[in-house]
Parts: sequence; C-alpha cells; structure tokens
Amino acid sequence: MATWSDEASTEEQWSRVLKAAAGEASGPPSFLSFGEALLTYKPALMKEEDNTLMAPSARHCLQSIGGSELNTALALARIGVFASWVSLLPTGPIGAEVLDVAKASGVDVAAVQRMDGDIGTLHVVTDETGPHPHYQRLNSVFCKHVVAGTFAWDSLLQGREWLHMTGITPMLGAGPRDAWEAGIREAARNGLCVSVDLNHRPALGSFEELWEVIKRHLPSLALLMVSERDAERLLPLCGLPAAESIEAALSALRRHCGLPLVACCVKRARDADAAQTTSTLKAGGNRRWSVVAFDDGIASTELIPVEHAPLDPLGGGDAWMAGFVSSALEADISTKISPLGKAEGTADLSECLRLACRRGDLMAALSQNFYGDLTGVTAAQLRELEQSYSGKLAMLSPQTPSAQAGAQRMAPMGAQAKAGDAPPEASQLAASPSSAAVEAALGSARIVPIVSFDDPDHAVPVCRALHESGFPAVEVVLRTPASEQALSRVCAALPSLLVGAGTVLSVAQAAAAVAAGAAFIVSPGLNAAVVRWCQDKGVPIFAGVATATEIEAALGLGLRTLKFFPAEVNGGVKALKALSAPYHMVRWMPTGGVSLDNARSYLALPPVMAVGGSWLTPSDAVKSGDLSRIRALATEALALAARE
Repeated sequence: MATWSDEASTEEQWSRVLKAAAGEASGPPSFLSFGEALLTYKPALMKEEDNTLMAPSARHCLQSIGGSELNTALALARIGVFASWVSLLPTGPIGAEVLDVAKASGVDVAAVQRMDGDIGTLHVVTDETGPHPHYQRLNSVFCKHVVAGTFAWDSLLQGREWLHMTGITPMLGAGPRDAWEAGIREAARNGLCVSVDLNHRPALGSFEELWEVIKRHLPSLALLMVSERDAERLLPLCGLPAAESIEAALSALRRHCGLPLVACCVKRARDADAAQTTSTLKAGGNRRWSVVAFDDGIASTELIPVEHAPLDPLGGGDAWMAGFVSSALEADISTKISPLGKAEGTADLSECLRLACRRGDLMAALSQNFYGDLTGVTAAQLRELEQSYSGKLAMLSPQTPSAQAGAQRMAPMGAQAKAGDAPPEASQLAASPSSAAVEAALGSARIVPIVSFDDPDHAVPVCRALHESGFPAVEVVLRTPASEQALSRVCAALPSLLVGAGTVLSVAQAAAAVAAGAAFIVSPGLNAAVVRWCQDKGVPIFAGVATATEIEAALGLGLRTLKFFPAEVNGGVKALKALSAPYHMVRWMPTGGVSLDNARSYLALPPVMAVGGSWLTPSDAVKSGDLSRIRALATEALALAARE
C-alpha cells in the first residue's frame, strides 16, 4: 500500500489510491481481518403497490451478506487498501456467494477456508425502540469447526502492517476464541498494529466475560475502539471513577490499560432535545464525530462533525474503522502506535489522528447511505467529500454522493432500487455531478445567476459571459417556450459550466431537463414526486420552502440544502435567521427579491451557501445582447461575494 509522503502531491497520492481501488494494487495486502460472515435479513422499505400480491403473513426483506470484520476489509478494499479477510465458510453456493461478493470489491480471500456445514444468519426485527439483531450462528461451520490451529498465523501475517479483530469472534465459542487469541499473539510478535473493536453483542455473552478475554491481550493492541456505553461500563471494571466527558473517559482508560490509542465514535440527534435512541438517530439524523485518546492528549473532530440522515443505521463502526485505518496507513504512523513503538506525543501525530478520525467519520456516514450490511463507498466518492468539506462541517443527505449510482443505491448484495416514474429512462440520462460537487461549486461563488430566455439564440452568449466572468454555475429557468432549447444549447456549448434547471414543477420537466444536460434541479416549491425522482436518479435538487412546516417535510425527504423562496416576500434576512435557529442543520440558497443591495446581508448568515440572483441578467440586457453590461454586473457581484 502506497502511503502519503511529503514529496508526492495530494493528487498523486489519491491517484495511487484510485488505482488500487480499481484492482491495480501491487505487493502483499497490508491489512488483514478475521471473523465470521453471515447472511442477514432486514425489513425492506417498499412502495405500497408492491404489497398487492403478497399474502398477509409475507414481509418484504432485504437479504445481504454481513459480518463486521468482512465489512471493514471490504470497505478498505473499495477505497484502495489491499486488504485480506480470513474466515471459514461452508462449501456450496452460499459460501461461494460470500467469496464472490468479497472478491468483487477487491478483497483478498486466498486464506479463506471451506468445509461442509451451514452459515450463520442474522434477522433484524424492528420495534418502537429501533432495530434489534437476532442471531442464529452456534451451528455455523465457523462456530463449530474453527480452532486455534485452523489458520497458520505465522505465514498469514508475513508482510502485513495491520490486523483487525472485534469482540464478536471470541464470544462465539472456545474454538473461535482460541484462534482469535492466537492471531493477536502472532501479530504482536511481528510488531503489527492490532486493532480491536469491542463491539459487545449481549446475545453472545456478558460484557464482563468479553472484557476478561480482551484485557489479557491489551499489551498487544495498538487501538481499542469502544462505544460511549462501553467506556461508561469499563471505568468501574477498571477501578476508575466516573468521567465527566467521553474525552476524560478515553484518556483514563488509555492510561490505565497502557494502550497507544483508545477511540470512540460519538453520535447525537440533530434535535438536541431528542432522546438518543437508534430510531431517533435514524429518523432525525445524526451529528457524528470521533475522539481518539493518545499519549499526548486528545484528537477529535467535534468541531468539524458530519451531519447525515442514515438510510440504514447499522455498519457505521465497521466503515469508520476502515476510514481510520486507511488514513493511518497512508500517513505511515503504524510505527508510532504499534506495541513495539507506543504512541508518540507529537503535534504531527495529533494531526494525523484527527485526519484519520475525519476520514472515519465520512466513511461511516457514507456507508449508511446504503441499504445492506456491506458498504458501497468508493475511493472517488470519499475523495470528493474530503476535498469538498476539508476542515469544516459536512452536511450529507441520501443524495450525497453515494447516490451517484442513481437508482442503484444498495450495497453490493442489495436488491436494485426501483426506476423513476417518468421518461426518459435512466439509461438515457447522463451521469449528474453529486450534490457535494454542485454545492461546492455554488458555494465557491456565493451567487448563482438566474437567467430566463425568450430566444434560445441569446442563451450561449449570455451564459458564456457569466462563466468567463467567474461564475461556475448558472440556473436557467423553465418559464418560456424557448427555455428547454436554451438549456440544451448552453449544456452542449459550455461543458465546464454547471447548468441547473429552475422553476421545475413536475417529474416530466425534471426528466427533460436532465436529458438536456442539466446538472441540478431547482424547484420553487417542495414537490415530493420531483424530489424522489431526483434522488432515484442521483440528480441534486434544491427545493423551495418558506415555512417551518415545509422545512419539516423537506427534512423528512432527506433534503438538507434548501431554497428559501420567495425570500423577500417571506420576511427576508430576519425570517431566514429565525428559521435557521431551530433548523441549524439546513444550508440555504435564498432566492426571490435578492439584489445587489441586500445580497450582502443574506451572505453574512453562516448557513447561507449562496444566493440566487436574477439582477445579474436584466431582461433588456439579455434581449439586446448587451454582454458588456452583464459582465460588469457579474464582476460587481463577485466582488461583493468575495468580501463576505
């Protein structure tokens, strides 16, 4: 695995990651994980009409492949780390299916063994408190037949840098526990970084039983990952007093256990007053960050959290570990955190750990944009988000950017989502930029020119003048008979300009606009059918709202960046400031009555991403072809935005 270096540019380093993710990695896998794979069954979200031919006792179910350790290896492989997974699978088509899924994502499965038997299963049952797992695994081939000598750890770990385990495996029986301990001992002898995600599953045994096993191997670990609840329970088990914060708890545990690193993912509902239940976090969305205690203090991403609305609340911890490990390997900090070289308290290490936490946060949020246990995040998607939200709050939605595959918003073993409800077909639509890319472009200029054309011949010269003046994007409104032709001409003639279609009132209009080349959709109101069509097709949409009720509906649809329209008629800056207080998770694009005189007041509000402005393209200047006037207005507007 190529690592970050001072000599290579970020672009060069990401190029190596992307090549590895495409299957062009070379050398031995640097990462290895060990654990059982399962078949998982979860309730599936389906349209009401799909129930018409079902028996009353039948239920829609999403079947996928799961397994915490496999998920981490697969997530790493998909973002470019040459990763291996070690396990025991049954012979026959089910075991082969697991291998095929792992190999399709680039996971090295050469060390996976096969024998006759069954595979474990997980059924998720949801009640008013959220989803709950129910396992049937004691008769699986892994639980029944894995023993200490099943795997040749000395040869398996040759050339590796990192071994990852969880607290699930040692609770599956004496044989799996013995194999788990043998792997950790051998990794420690070879100086590998060993990470363990505590991941206590009450159905497998008590927390105290699990800790008795893990604490025997603390001297071999580089990283112990715990939940907030784990940390709270560990303090008295270690004879430590209660801590006032998660940072204090992790620091106390790290010192007591003699560990280089202790990490925790922190999740809060966007509504600060809501109970922190799994169902609340899924329905209301997460604000997530992570904390790592090391020898010199704390590395945290609390000041740059990730906000997202999970489609599936499970699997985030596995993806976080993958993001953290990939960043740690790239930064080449393994020698500082392995048992043979305890964590060094340096400023450089602190920043490396913070960046690793940040990548983990993004990976966790992105992975929950997929239905199914195994993540579908790619290196390109991760790179885009890291660049778009570098050093700042990241606000993601189901559009961003893991929905780029359009209707295929499932993990590798998930069923395909349904196609849209209007022509043209998805196969006829060009791939749209992700919401993150579009929002980054709109936010860079802070002002989005809004243009209406009565004559399509005016479209290209006007939009070219705006683009050459410095605007990366424009919105062409669909209000005249010439609009669609104007939109199509601009998209074809100016490929480097992001062209959005505005005043979109129907799914048919949205489909036609995207087919013409529109990169994003803007609607004056909140049309749920249009929103869902755009989300299914992976097309960014900015829907108009003006009231708290409409904002609530938009949040329920998974939108987090909204158009405040018509802005001035609905109270202007004062109204938007008032709405932003309870709805702090929303980013805004005020439009309607915004002018050069009041734009600065809107742009001064922190949640405002950009404003929409038709004053840049007066109708008389457009009709007369007065491009010098349009350029002058553009220059004046960009200078104003640059001061904010």
